[in-house]
Amino acid sequence: MQIRKTGWIENKASVLTQNQANYRVESTPIELLPEKLPVWLQGISIGRAQIIVDQLRSVISDRKEDPKSQPAVIWLTATPTQTKPGDETFDPVVPVSIIAVQGRVTSQEHADTVTVIHGGPMGPSDNGAPTDNGALINNDVSSEAFVELTEAFDEQMRNRGVKFAQWATDPDPSQEATLQFECFGFAKLATLQYMSGQFPRTHSQLETDRKRNNNARLKPSPVSLRAINVDDAKSLERFVNIVEQTYVDTLDCPQLNQFRSAAQTISGYQTSTAYDPSRWFEIVDADDSAIGAVILATHSEKASELVYMALIPSARGKGLGHEVMQRVIEEIQIRLSPSEQNITIPQLVLAVDEKNVPAKRIYEAAGLKPMIRECVWGKHFTDQAMR
Repeated sequence: MQIRKTGWIENKASVLTQNQANYRVESTPIELLPEKLPVWLQGISIGRAQIIVDQLRSVISDRKEDPKSQPAVIWLTATPTQTKPGDETFDPVVPVSIIAVQGRVTSQEHADTVTVIHGGPMGPSDNGAPTDNGALINNDVSSEAFVELTEAFDEQMRNRGVKFAQWATDPDPSQEATLQFECFGFAKLATLQYMSGQFPRTHSQLETDRKRNNNARLKPSPVSLRAINVDDAKSLERFVNIVEQTYVDTLDCPQLNQFRSAAQTISGYQTSTAYDPSRWFEIVDADDSAIGAVILATHSEKASELVYMALIPSARGKGLGHEVMQRVIEEIQIRLSPSEQNITIPQLVLAVDEKNVPAKRIYEAAGLKPMIRECVWGKHFTDQAMR
């Protein structure tokens, strides 16, 4: 895709004063998704396209099954209101859209975060081919469309009480694609590596292992997981404080800390459809002191996600990360039904900042394998529009 304003590429701010309004921005009915989605998906990888389809399927399913807790779908489109014949700046003109999902904290309250599912021109590519790592369709679009749409999107986010938006895209975006994300006001936070592992175990095997360990009087583990009560205000406050400590000198998406506090991040986790309050743990040492945090999410009986695992600075560099990972694996195995007689294969998935080498080594040593990579972008919304 080519943005038809040289001034926009060289100095994005100049467009705000140079352009006149030639686009109107309106909400688009979600019922149009089946028609528009195939066009959007042309310019992205198969893996990313599948993720988007799954996200939208989950959203639509939630809206049908539980109206009281349904997430809000925000879909805005900037449509050209006029063209200027003979002026190549506006010829051709293509509508531009952005679609985001805002989850709920309660039936009466939406979350203060949104997830952008997709954004970009609504039209086929010039040559019918996908863009190179662009995540957006290849079309000539006036930069004015991005200006108008971004202003409308930001205003709606502020009106809805949104503080932060995140957007996951294909990794290694091209220069043009990066420019488009920046046009929408998003900054790159990190490139994530998704990893997955299977850990077969039956309950009978687990019991045999425990008995063998007890009989051998093996040295107890230096760490254990202690479940917290998320419904208890003091317990949750203590947990948030621990998570806050783990942010110090973290190698895992450190730029995210500029956008979200520990309390805000924790609140966001609680709006996930896979949220499982029974699987939030403090990491405690041999003295029963809290030295870190683990959060697991439940996608199905056999599929778990390691949402968060981190130690406070004083507990790092002692090899405890490997021990914590073993406790996590035991936890996902123990959750299998006691009546299960056949071998079952619980699966664990996670995402890690690809620059966080120590964490990646821990996960690899535990048996997890890399799957896909993605780039994560973020945007913060102030209470007032920037003037």
